[in-house]
Amino acid sequence: MKTFAALVLGLMTVSLAGAPASARVEDAARIRALVVTAADLPRTCVDIGISGCATPAGGYLNIGETRLMWQLQEGFTEADGVMAGYVLLSGGDRLHPVAWSREGAAYEPPRLFWDGEQAYVWVPGFMAGTGAFNADALFRVTPGANSPLTEIDLTRWRETDLPDLLPEGREIWKGVAYRLEFFSARASLWQPQDGNCCPSGGEATLTFEIENDRLVLKALIPDEPADHAVSPS
Repeated sequence: MKTFAALVLGLMTVSLAGAPASARVEDAARIRALVVTAADLPRTCVDIGISGCATPAGGYLNIGETRLMWQLQEGFTEADGVMAGYVLLSGGDRLHPVAWSREGAAYEPPRLFWDGEQAYVWVPGFMAGTGAFNADALFRVTPGANSPLTEIDLTRWRETDLPDLLPEGREIWKGVAYRLEFFSARASLWQPQDGNCCPSGGEATLTFEIENDRLVLKALIPDEPADHAVSPS
């Protein structure tokens, strides 16, 4: 029998997988072929497949030789109802989408940060529902390249790394609060008898590294219980 955490992971990976692979490929090719100008972005949604679309915010990120334009979107899809999206674009006078998603319920403006000389762009996002599952996206930036963004896998750590690091009798059932500029996250911990609403296993800090364009969980550090906390002298 699958654990609750395994069932959660399965739900998190559903999104666009319900569409035929050929349809997803054709949709991606259509979006990548779109051409827009910077002047279009404040008033017109880039067509990534959101109906009734409005754009509440947009802007740009300068990263060495590369300028990325970005646009947030709000609207709905026939499959998922009310949804949000984002799109990142590159180019000169003629901009092309290089990364996008329409899987979240809300997205925040992209954040640029550096790890040494390596630039990353993080788009925070959340899924709909009480689980507040993550819709975040993270990209490694190669300034000046024809394809400047490489997406970092933010999901596999739950299946491959987390089980070996969880304290006995503890699980993570919902999304985590990433702080990707510090390669860390905060998470609540559930015990088997808990209701979905009410974790009783405390909280923990998760620390990550990036290996082979994947977020790898390196440590899970539970908070010290309040009754064992060291009082300041």
